[in-house]
Amino acid sequence: MMNYRLRILIEKYISNTCSKDELEEFFLLVKESTDDKPLEEGLKMVWEKTKAYNGDGGIDWDGKMQLLMEEFEPQTPVIPVKGRAGWGGWKRIAVAASIVLTLGLGWWVFDRGSDQQVLLAALDIKAPNTSMAIIKLDDGSEVRLDQLAKGTLAEQGSADVIKTDDGEIVYRETAKSNDHIVYNTLVNPLGSKVVHITLADGTTVWLNAGSTLRFPVAFSGNDRKVSMTGEGYFEVAHDARKPFKVSKDDMEVTVLGTHFNINTYENEPDIKVTLMEGSVKTTIGNGQSAILKPGQQAILQAENFQVKEVDTKMAVDWKDGWFIFEDDDIESSMRKLERWYNIKVSYEGDFEGVHFTGSFPRAYTLADIVKILEATNELKFKVEGREVTIVR
Repeated sequence: MMNYRLRILIEKYISNTCSKDELEEFFLLVKESTDDKPLEEGLKMVWEKTKAYNGDGGIDWDGKMQLLMEEFEPQTPVIPVKGRAGWGGWKRIAVAASIVLTLGLGWWVFDRGSDQQVLLAALDIKAPNTSMAIIKLDDGSEVRLDQLAKGTLAEQGSADVIKTDDGEIVYRETAKSNDHIVYNTLVNPLGSKVVHITLADGTTVWLNAGSTLRFPVAFSGNDRKVSMTGEGYFEVAHDARKPFKVSKDDMEVTVLGTHFNINTYENEPDIKVTLMEGSVKTTIGNGQSAILKPGQQAILQAENFQVKEVDTKMAVDWKDGWFIFEDDDIESSMRKLERWYNIKVSYEGDFEGVHFTGSFPRAYTLADIVKILEATNELKFKVEGREVTIVR
């Protein structure tokens, strides 16, 4: 009899409806299982549903799965299983899981075709495992965060910059007074791990790759103002007397105490502000504004302003260690990969109508992703250093 709970979690995973706790529960069940059969049956059920959803279309789906499984090499990341030796059935099950759960319903429906040379070239491009973030100090000097020991890194105006035992950067106000506002800038370059920092008021900010945050080392006056480019997630310390403001050009988000995500990358067509908890007011240069409720997203494009209900976990997938796509076009999907792997993607051919829905861990190497996409006759990859060309 198939484990009913595992079946439910598999279905929720492929439909991107797993909560964080359910996701942890799913992988825990897989790790601790002493019986391969429930997972085999669950994956078979999902695979049959995937085939039925996408229709026949002249595709040999079972042959496609078999070929995909055969192409995965031993270094491919799989679900870790404690206390198991060798490959055996669990290797095949884990590979099947990575394929079925990553494919999901309606994911990349193409025929097979691969280029081993492309895969070998992509093997060198791994997911970031270190932070290359730096802090630009008020005097123009720079501090490389991963190269410094714990303790006080610098004294900046009326605050000390401290690196804690777990590697977090914290700004802590001191009794010293300062006659002018001192600013620092946190820079997290492309191809760097997510970095987080605690500001002097207790607000914590997570910064995605290719992002910057400029902030005062201590907050004075009637508000708390920072500016940013790229993408950040904010957990703002509550202070009713001093609203917290995040700006990008003529856009400004005002909060008192809340959790929200803001995406301001220059190569994205719009700015997106997504609210998880509390309340925020978003304002643009022409005076338009909107107050968001939890679960809402403000989309700002030129002089246009739109508010809609969204699945908030889609906005913070980067912070939680995932890529999640929901009917995303190929260029918006690949921009996420460009920032994470520090690659440049170009295109040859017609990609109109190519949309992705699914998810995979950010720990995957570029080769893992190419292996899935190269199992087609419609998408081909050319990889030269960090230049990637997708051909259709």
